[in-house]
Amino acid sequence: MVPWPWRSSPLVLAALVAAGPGCAGNGSPAGAGGTPPPPDLAIKPPAPPPVEPFVRGLVTSQGKPLAGARVRLQGASDHDGPRYVLSGVDGAFDLPLPGRKAGDVLVITAGADGYRSVAVTLPAAGQQAQVELPPLGADNAAYPFVAAGAVEGGCAGCHTALATAWGASQHAAAARDPLFLDENRRHLTWWQKLEGKKVVDDVLYAGPFLANEQKGDVGKTFNYGYEVLRILGDNQAVGECAKCHSPAYSLVGGVDPRPRTIAGKPAVYAEGVSCDVCHKIRAVDTSDEDKLALPGFDKVTLARPAAGAAVSLGPFDDITSPDMPSSYSPAYDRSEYCATCHSDARVIRFQEIDNQGNLLPQVGTRTIWGEDSYREWRFTPGSVSAIQLRDGGTSYAPRGDGPFTTTANYAGRPLQCQECHMQDPPPDPSTGERIADFQYTGDNQGEGTIAQRKDAVRRDARALHPHRMEGRTARFIAWATELSAQGTRQGDKVVVTVRLENRHTGHAFPTGLPDRNVLLVVEASDDKGPLPLTAGPTVPWWASGDGKGDPARDLAGRPGRGYGRPLVSADGEAPVFYLRAVAPAAEDTRLLAGGVDQSSYTFTPRSGPVTVRARVLHRLRFKAQTDRFLAANPGADPAQFETPGDQVELVVN
Repeated sequence: MVPWPWRSSPLVLAALVAAGPGCAGNGSPAGAGGTPPPPDLAIKPPAPPPVEPFVRGLVTSQGKPLAGARVRLQGASDHDGPRYVLSGVDGAFDLPLPGRKAGDVLVITAGADGYRSVAVTLPAAGQQAQVELPPLGADNAAYPFVAAGAVEGGCAGCHTALATAWGASQHAAAARDPLFLDENRRHLTWWQKLEGKKVVDDVLYAGPFLANEQKGDVGKTFNYGYEVLRILGDNQAVGECAKCHSPAYSLVGGVDPRPRTIAGKPAVYAEGVSCDVCHKIRAVDTSDEDKLALPGFDKVTLARPAAGAAVSLGPFDDITSPDMPSSYSPAYDRSEYCATCHSDARVIRFQEIDNQGNLLPQVGTRTIWGEDSYREWRFTPGSVSAIQLRDGGTSYAPRGDGPFTTTANYAGRPLQCQECHMQDPPPDPSTGERIADFQYTGDNQGEGTIAQRKDAVRRDARALHPHRMEGRTARFIAWATELSAQGTRQGDKVVVTVRLENRHTGHAFPTGLPDRNVLLVVEASDDKGPLPLTAGPTVPWWASGDGKGDPARDLAGRPGRGYGRPLVSADGEAPVFYLRAVAPAAEDTRLLAGGVDQSSYTFTPRSGPVTVRARVLHRLRFKAQTDRFLAANPGADPAQFETPGDQVELVVN
């Protein structure tokens, strides 16, 4: 509860004017025998500052005082500072009403985590505002999620602009994405140990499934350093991928959301990360690494309403539409919310085999991080790096709460995921540079509302977050890093120094699934054509495939660098998807937040000036994985797996 010094009236809607006593010129009170000074020389006491109007009230739930409820004038934005007060332990609050005057028709609201938000009209002078918040009640697992475009209860009818932006996002396409469908099929086949066998799709995906102790890699051995480890099992379950790519389907026991599998089922299953599912999240447990390793909604607390009821959770505490009861949840403004699906790992249980081939009695675990953007944001880069290259677990507990602080990175601000991926990132504080094609995106069709209806709450549009969830678009990839190059002549050689800095993210570059990788390609040419590299690093092996599919994009061995985290399976195959991985296949070379990589390249020109081009290329999969997909899908466009990033060109005379 915020204390306010004025408490003379329950409702003050006019400034209180206090007058002090007059003073005589000789120091005696006026009228006490002294001669008063002329009126124009009289010393007047300073006028007291005007007192802001305020309203006093009480927040209760089920008739008992409720502490910690957020009380505000409906629509008052927190963009330039908090505009709410918290109810005290006795449920009481004093809410200032800046700029208001007698006769204004005002609505105040109260909202709290776990309760439905309520609005009341400002009471008459001398009366308290009484706000009763009903609790959400228990989570109803039988709640039927509603598709965004549904006629009854769908989001798109009122939230047109938000639903349109979401519909064009990767979240909306999560269950239809061809890479997901391909990897999910391969994962389920491996899980049931059916690889290489002729199977019927309906049998493969409908079950019956093998028991956990028989699945995947159980019983296999692999070398890890000087150790030989036998796999006893892991934390995976059938339907692992669906827990993020089609959570509505997963929450009712669905395993594989292929179009053919979900045909005839509720449309929300095909919507991927759908509106209704997201706005039923009350909390996400990120308390320790065991929780962070859980897939998708296994780490989430939901608030699904009882039969016949409706509720939508979100970041606003003042939405009180009768058609859609709402509840405030602090999770929606914090990166923990995104950890739902952007934190995941395979945890392997194993026993070591000694030199005589005997199983040692102690059981150990290894953690292979997959989706890891949240941990990269939250913890110090050194801590993340150590855990990526080691077994993980509580013995290597990460340190620090993000975002990272660097000398030249706006991630040093208290930025959450939503502040970059649900609107344009803020300008670089050191240079003022903005993202390409920057636009003010807080507004929703110029209205400053989240719903297209006359009674929608008007608010500062900067408080709104468009739902495009932008990430690996060309402008975001180009914005993520700063690329620079310098070239000099040294005798008959040209030496080029290239610097790549992960300056504009709060996580690794690249981030997300470990299949994602980035190439720095450096090319030089003179009057007679391309120049071979005389000295310097080359693009690593994983930048090429099998030489059959799309060989023009096989870039291994070219001058440049690679930033990635390839993983290896128990069978020695690399790179593989993390749900099949047992160890890194090579060093994690990605740029952690604030990280800088500098490399030098030497070329021997033949004649004329040398033109040098350096470019960044973001790939969704390692090249061998892409080639495998293209072989199975001959009509697919290889360019869809690549996004060009920053690039520079210079001439060395």
